[in-house]
Amino acid sequence: MINLDSYILNDFFETLNLKQINYCVMNNYDDMPEIIPSDVDFAVDLKTYHQLDSLVEKLAEKHNVSITQKIWHGYHKCAYILSPLNIENYFWLQLDFFVDFSGKGFPNLFPSSNMLSGKRKYKNFYIPGIEIEAPFLLQRRIFKRDMKERHIATLKKLYDADVEKVESGVVQVFGQKQGASLIKMIKNQDIRLFNDQFSAYRKQLRKISTSNTDIVYRIKYVYWQLIRAIYRLYYPTGLSIAFIGRDTDAKRDFIDAFDQKISGSFHGTVNILPKKISDYIGGMIIKDYWSKVTKRKVLWNPDTSVKNWEAVFSSRLCFFKPDVVINIYDGLE
Repeated sequence: MINLDSYILNDFFETLNLKQINYCVMNNYDDMPEIIPSDVDFAVDLKTYHQLDSLVEKLAEKHNVSITQKIWHGYHKCAYILSPLNIENYFWLQLDFFVDFSGKGFPNLFPSSNMLSGKRKYKNFYIPGIEIEAPFLLQRRIFKRDMKERHIATLKKLYDADVEKVESGVVQVFGQKQGASLIKMIKNQDIRLFNDQFSAYRKQLRKISTSNTDIVYRIKYVYWQLIRAIYRLYYPTGLSIAFIGRDTDAKRDFIDAFDQKISGSFHGTVNILPKKISDYIGGMIIKDYWSKVTKRKVLWNPDTSVKNWEAVFSSRLCFFKPDVVINIYDGLE
């Protein structure tokens, strides 16, 4: 029986195809939609980007799932995290979309028009052409500085599938000198070469970004990055939950089980056990708020044997409160 996340993704592919949406899945696609190893990265055109809210909302409604987070990642770059309304087990389905591939401080490394040109059919969805996929994967690894054996294996697989296309694509994006070095790295599957030449690759990445952006694009990029930062600070996407009750093993087990079930909707967990009011105020203002800004969930475990936290949260003087308060009674034990 196909998993719900795979079923939803498969249906999303079918919807995009039916509506003739211009897209492609840029990486980690080999076993999709049956197996989803990580976030699903979609390159789309600008027209599609402005239709995403409607497309994803209809998808969620159709399959009775909730959009637990919409994350504004960058300039023309966002993600939707979906979760069942009645969740029983860990569930993770994150759909990432971008128009032009950019990294922080590296705008427009790969324009969408290039990524979508020459796309090819794979199963029931589209992936980039080999001459696009290879330099795209290299750009990601250089930007993140995390070339691993599995990444080189993927690049070597592309290289073996079509030597000419990979070599021409890499040289066209990175230039003759750095392109030849990267091709040698792929052919020999030599991570040491990548690490040795990383500074040169990174410098070339900066040149690629500069050549792909004019002054108007850069002004728009900086402006919307500023707006995004303000928006993320004003509307944190994470969630804080307080579990009121005595700090017992049963309560902690309950919190751990709760955490496991909803972890797929967040980018990490922060646990806080306040002993006194000053712990609570400091944790709420600093840890709680910033964790939510960075897409994580915060699980508070205030011990009622130390202080009457239920009264604290219900007081009108308590301006900083968790988003959700759950009472854990002694009957849990």
